[in-house]
Amino acid sequence: MKILFVCTANISRSFMAERILKSRLKKKNRFDVEVSSAALYDMKESAGDPAAVKILEENGFDGSGHQSSLLLEEMIDGADKVIVMEESHRKHILEIFPVRENKIYLMKSFSPFFDNMNADIKDCHGKSSYHLRLCFAEIYDSIEGLMKCI
Repeated sequence: MKILFVCTANISRSFMAERILKSRLKKKNRFDVEVSSAALYDMKESAGDPAAVKILEENGFDGSGHQSSLLLEEMIDGADKVIVMEESHRKHILEIFPVRENKIYLMKSFSPFFDNMNADIKDCHGKSSYHLRLCFAEIYDSIEGLMKCI
């Protein structure tokens, strides 16, 4: 199985989701799942947001060495699940790429605390530590739910 996380810039949310899921899979000896992440906008291989790297490391996850990747059609074609952080990301992908709609999932839909009225994981880049910690917690909870589905 191949899972692709997508967000706006691939320097905070999708990057954190990728690192958390990779770590959780490794701890469960699950080597049958490939995990990657990408951006809707070309960030020219930017490094992970230092605040995202820091919160990953504070919570026992490796945050080093990330470089953003621009979302390409072949990435979507190769993925079994494309998991986005916001409804606007899903719409953007469907406008640009010929992809089956049932291949794209909202990240938060995997959370045990999913609330249709609050389905987006909001961008935490450049915001307060409160917003960053909330974003991390929402991603972590969603990954825990995702683990039950793969």
